[in-house]
Amino acid sequence: LTEVEVAEAFDISELANTVYAHNFKHSPSVKSITGLTVKTIDSLAADTWLMSPPCQPYTSQGKQNDDEDPRAQPLLHLCKVLKEASQ
Repeated sequence: LTEVEVAEAFDISELANTVYAHNFKHSPSVKSITGLTVKTIDSLAADTWLMSPPCQPYTSQGKQNDDEDPRAQPLLHLCKVLKEASQ
């Protein structure tokens, strides 16, 4: 089993952050992913980014608005800034 170090966790949900802090003894950043900058991305020096974006923009159960759905914006923003990051 490989040891993993979490550089940072992000969530805007107060309830999710309370549960995360209880389980991992670290309070996540309440910064929205859409507010992350290339500078922030570079400063974290993360090798891997894990994310669980909402599925509704892409599934038959949702409106299938794809990247026009506001819920898709955090994932799209992260993809954009990761391309611009130095790593």
